[in-house]
Amino acid sequence: MKLPIRALTTALCAAWLGHCPAHAEQGVRIGPFVDLTAGATTAAFGDIGQASGASSDQSASGFKLGAGYWFSEHWGVHVHGIRSGTIERKYAAGTYRADIESYGVSLLGRLPINERWAVIGKVTLDHVDASERKPAAGVAGFEKLSGRSTNLVLPGVEIDYRLSDSLDLIFEAEGRGNAGKELAVGYLGLGLRFSF
Repeated sequence: MKLPIRALTTALCAAWLGHCPAHAEQGVRIGPFVDLTAGATTAAFGDIGQASGASSDQSASGFKLGAGYWFSEHWGVHVHGIRSGTIERKYAAGTYRADIESYGVSLLGRLPINERWAVIGKVTLDHVDASERKPAAGVAGFEKLSGRSTNLVLPGVEIDYRLSDSLDLIFEAEGRGNAGKELAVGYLGLGLRFSF
């Protein structure tokens, strides 16, 4: 699956240019928000009993769409979904390819550093699915990679930079847990959060 990364990046830049004043207003936002990040879904492959010349860590472009609510200066909740391109790893007996999807809800803990910067910690309950594309018939071990599971994952970390009273630039890094027995998934993203 080819993702419109250039289109997402252009939209994020346009939104930033349209909402960034010379000075951000003071005060910590409380209330609803929506966000969109573009980045990479990472995959760490375990041992499936087959030789591989590739690294055990692979990645594919991905994006994350979410919405949430800040109940106070420090606590909030976030519901989100992640779609990625195809991750790939070559083994002696064949090539494993899979699409990754993940959906979840996170408890957010926010620590404002000053009026522009904040660090956010996350505890996430998520469901992750790794679906093999064109399954390779008879390749032993691939069944340990594909699958779906529900995980409680911590910690996730986010760094927010306030661009305006309603717009933040965000960078996030988080684990998503295991899909199959020998496939762990993560996500790195950069994007924008709009607060109402």
